[in-house]
Amino acid sequence: MSMVIGFVIAAALGAFLRWGLYLVPHPWESHTHPWATFVVNFLGSMLMGFLFLYLEKFPPQVKAWICVAFLGAFTTYSSFSLDMVRLLDEGSFKLAVLYFLCTNLFCISGCYIGWFFAKNLVTTA
Repeated sequence: MSMVIGFVIAAALGAFLRWGLYLVPHPWESHTHPWATFVVNFLGSMLMGFLFLYLEKFPPQVKAWICVAFLGAFTTYSSFSLDMVRLLDEGSFKLAVLYFLCTNLFCISGCYIGWFFAKNLVTTA
Protein backbone atom coordinates (compact mmCIF):
# COMPACT_ATOMS: atom_id res chain seq x y z
CA MET A 1 0.00 0.00 0.00
CA SER A 2 2.88 2.39 0.74
CA MET A 3 4.10 1.94 -2.86
CA VAL A 4 0.73 3.13 -4.19
CA ILE A 5 0.53 6.07 -1.80
CA GLY A 6 4.08 7.15 -2.64
CA PHE A 7 3.31 6.85 -6.34
CA VAL A 8 0.17 8.98 -6.05
CA ILE A 9 1.96 11.64 -4.01
CA ALA A 10 4.90 11.78 -6.45
CA ALA A 11 2.57 12.03 -9.46
CA ALA A 12 0.56 14.77 -7.79
CA LEU A 13 3.73 16.75 -7.02
CA GLY A 14 4.92 16.42 -10.63
CA ALA A 15 1.56 17.55 -11.99
CA PHE A 16 1.36 20.50 -9.59
CA LEU A 17 4.89 21.59 -10.46
CA ARG A 18 4.06 21.49 -14.17
CA TRP A 19 0.89 23.47 -13.55
CA GLY A 20 2.87 26.00 -11.49
CA LEU A 21 5.30 26.54 -14.35
CA TYR A 22 2.39 27.24 -16.67
CA LEU A 23 1.16 29.92 -14.29
CA VAL A 24 4.45 31.84 -14.50
CA PRO A 25 3.98 34.71 -16.94
CA HIS A 26 5.92 34.24 -20.16
CA PRO A 27 6.03 37.55 -22.04
CA TRP A 28 7.35 35.82 -25.17
CA GLU A 29 4.55 33.26 -25.30
CA SER A 30 1.11 33.36 -26.86
CA HIS A 31 -1.24 30.51 -27.70
CA THR A 32 0.81 29.85 -30.86
CA HIS A 33 4.19 29.91 -29.04
CA PRO A 34 4.02 26.98 -26.61
CA TRP A 35 7.45 27.38 -25.03
CA ALA A 36 6.28 26.55 -21.48
CA THR A 37 5.78 22.98 -22.70
CA PHE A 38 9.24 23.08 -24.26
CA VAL A 39 10.83 24.17 -20.95
CA VAL A 40 8.99 21.46 -19.00
CA ASN A 41 10.01 18.76 -21.49
CA PHE A 42 13.64 19.89 -21.49
CA LEU A 43 13.91 20.05 -17.70
CA GLY A 44 12.07 16.76 -17.30
CA SER A 45 14.26 15.03 -19.85
CA MET A 46 17.43 16.32 -18.23
CA LEU A 47 16.21 15.20 -14.78
CA MET A 48 15.26 11.80 -16.20
CA GLY A 49 18.73 11.28 -17.63
CA PHE A 50 20.37 12.27 -14.35
CA LEU A 51 18.03 10.54 -11.91
CA PHE A 52 17.75 7.29 -13.86
CA LEU A 53 21.42 6.63 -13.14
CA TYR A 54 21.77 8.53 -9.87
CA LEU A 55 18.97 6.54 -8.21
CA GLU A 56 20.49 3.13 -9.03
CA LYS A 57 21.56 2.63 -5.40
CA PHE A 58 18.13 3.57 -4.03
CA PRO A 59 15.30 1.08 -3.49
CA PRO A 60 13.38 0.35 -6.74
CA GLN A 61 10.20 1.96 -5.43
CA VAL A 62 12.02 5.29 -4.99
CA LYS A 63 13.15 5.18 -8.63
CA ALA A 64 9.56 4.37 -9.70
CA TRP A 65 8.15 7.21 -7.61
CA ILE A 66 10.55 9.74 -9.06
CA CYS A 67 11.15 8.59 -12.65
CA VAL A 68 7.72 7.15 -13.46
CA ALA A 69 5.28 9.01 -11.21
CA PHE A 70 6.86 12.43 -10.62
CA LEU A 71 8.58 12.94 -13.98
CA GLY A 72 5.77 11.17 -15.84
CA ALA A 73 3.30 13.69 -14.47
CA PHE A 74 5.74 16.59 -14.87
CA THR A 75 6.74 16.09 -18.50
CA THR A 76 4.19 16.84 -21.14
CA TYR A 77 4.62 14.95 -24.36
CA SER A 78 0.86 14.65 -24.60
CA SER A 79 0.70 18.44 -24.37
CA PHE A 80 3.54 18.62 -26.89
CA SER A 81 1.47 16.60 -29.34
CA LEU A 82 -1.53 18.85 -28.81
CA ASP A 83 0.63 21.95 -29.28
CA MET A 84 1.94 20.53 -32.57
CA VAL A 85 -1.56 19.79 -33.86
CA ARG A 86 -2.77 23.26 -32.85
CA LEU A 87 0.18 24.97 -34.58
CA LEU A 88 -0.42 22.97 -37.76
CA ASP A 89 -4.16 23.62 -37.59
CA GLU A 90 -3.47 27.36 -37.28
CA GLY A 91 -1.24 27.20 -40.34
CA SER A 92 1.95 27.93 -38.38
CA PHE A 93 3.96 25.32 -40.29
CA LYS A 94 7.39 26.97 -39.88
CA LEU A 95 6.87 27.44 -36.14
CA ALA A 96 5.63 23.84 -35.84
CA VAL A 97 8.79 22.52 -37.53
CA LEU A 98 11.02 24.75 -35.36
CA TYR A 99 9.19 23.69 -32.20
CA PHE A 100 9.38 20.00 -33.16
CA LEU A 101 13.11 20.15 -33.90
CA CYS A 102 14.01 22.23 -30.83
CA THR A 103 11.96 20.09 -28.45
CA ASN A 104 13.41 16.81 -29.68
CA LEU A 105 17.00 17.98 -30.03
CA PHE A 106 17.08 19.78 -26.67
CA CYS A 107 15.25 17.06 -24.73
CA ILE A 108 17.44 14.24 -26.03
CA SER A 109 20.51 16.42 -25.39
CA GLY A 110 19.19 17.24 -21.91
CA CYS A 111 18.76 13.56 -21.13
CA TYR A 112 22.32 12.90 -22.28
CA ILE A 113 23.65 15.81 -20.17
CA GLY A 114 21.87 14.46 -17.08
CA TRP A 115 23.08 10.93 -17.86
CA PHE A 116 26.67 12.17 -18.32
CA PHE A 117 26.71 14.06 -15.01
CA ALA A 118 25.12 11.19 -13.09
CA LYS A 119 27.48 8.64 -14.63
CA ASN A 120 30.50 10.75 -13.65
CA LEU A 121 29.08 11.46 -10.20
CA VAL A 122 28.39 7.76 -9.58
CA THR A 123 31.87 6.68 -10.72
CA THR A 124 33.62 9.33 -8.61
CA ALA A 125 31.55 8.76 -5.46
